[in-house]
Amino acid sequence: MEHSVIELDYSAISSSLGPSELLDKLVAYPDPTIVAVSAFEGVAARLEAACAEPASASLIAGLRAEHLDFCRALGAPDYAREAARIRLDRLLGRLWTLLACPAVGGGRGSRILGIGEELSATCTALALASIGRPAPIIDAAAEPGQIRDWPYGAVLPGLASAPAFAEAIGAEFVPSGRFCRRLGEPGRFTSVGRSPQVIARSPGVA
Repeated sequence: MEHSVIELDYSAISSSLGPSELLDKLVAYPDPTIVAVSAFEGVAARLEAACAEPASASLIAGLRAEHLDFCRALGAPDYAREAARIRLDRLLGRLWTLLACPAVGGGRGSRILGIGEELSATCTALALASIGRPAPIIDAAAEPGQIRDWPYGAVLPGLASAPAFAEAIGAEFVPSGRFCRRLGEPGRFTSVGRSPQVIARSPGVA
């Protein structure tokens, strides 16, 4: 089974990105696709600023409204949209705890920033469900070799994990250029814009 690994770098794209545009981008990769995503534009900066401030109900409410609006516009089945809402609320509940309780443990800042990526991953998974390709959201600790267990691909919160999955499908990853050579063919994939950027495409994963 052939897989692709792509990045959706949302850092220059707000959550008001037209859902139809995102759906068009995903449909362009019809085979099982591993999609690595960043947080939407401005979300990481807002979360970073929030790390040094008292917990803000308006921040939570704003993030919830933005991501739910995005989800509603994707045209996904009701059950999938409801599952996404539940996940968004759970993530935002975790965010509130992290912001309100600075003594929750080490790595607080990175955990807060990671929630921004998980929020956009939820939207991306719902977009895949809306085009008939339900895919799990994979924890960062997942083993790349598990790619064989995901017939419709998967969504990865965070762009940093993508190279390991490119390697898992036998592709040559060139971090400095963020290009990847198509195995067996000369040349490389080049960026087609910030969203999405092809990282790798395998010749086939059994």
